[in-house]
Amino acid sequence: MLGGSRSLRDLSGDDLEHSGRGPRRLSECSGSMISGRRTSSMFTSSMSASQMMFASAPVDPNAPLRVPIIGYEVMEERARFTVYKLRVENPDTNDCWLVMRRYTDFVRLNGKLKQSFPHVNLVLPSKKLFGNNFNAVFLDNRVQGLQMFVNSIMANDQLRKCKLVREFFCLDEPPSYSESMEECRAIFEAQEETIVHLKLQIQHKNDLILSLQQKLREEMIEKEQLREEFKNINLDCSHCSSANDSMTLK
Repeated sequence: MLGGSRSLRDLSGDDLEHSGRGPRRLSECSGSMISGRRTSSMFTSSMSASQMMFASAPVDPNAPLRVPIIGYEVMEERARFTVYKLRVENPDTNDCWLVMRRYTDFVRLNGKLKQSFPHVNLVLPSKKLFGNNFNAVFLDNRVQGLQMFVNSIMANDQLRKCKLVREFFCLDEPPSYSESMEECRAIFEAQEETIVHLKLQIQHKNDLILSLQQKLREEMIEKEQLREEFKNINLDCSHCSSANDSMTLK
């Protein structure tokens, strides 16, 4: 995830504890749905982009998927917003991946589905117009409402197979990590070295700035001293000129 202040709520603990399933291969698909296309967004995976590749085979439209909402994060980058974490589980392949979506993404999906399937009744939790949209109780209630919305989509064969839904849940391009732990560790170490190098560059530039600032202060002091000396010289010359004029008059 990106840096910056944020609060996190993980709802996946109990679900994992009582699921009775073996460990799944987990990867992450993040992005905001804009005009029906999946684009990169501020809330990208904590892993490097080079560590992710998209599987060539899409998910079987008839696969019995589960999509629990396992938590959310309140992001505080440029503007404050909440990101909801959906875990798409495919029991046929024992794979699962995370999909990161904002409330506005759900609203956009709901609007498009209503246009394409006017006979289907989907209920989306309403937008809060007043009060704190980032209150934990409010967000927990919204998660429950969004979960009901997702469950309704997954229970409808027609909706589950449509392109809008498949794009929303990354069903046509389920992400997977191809690198081994050793390769991942090598990537992280390389990133750490890059960070250290950048820190050294920043420190060098800061030292240079401090040095230039000190030199500027010294030159300004020297300039002020020269100005005072020049002023004193002018005063002395004026006194000398006045004295000479007095001598001439005598």
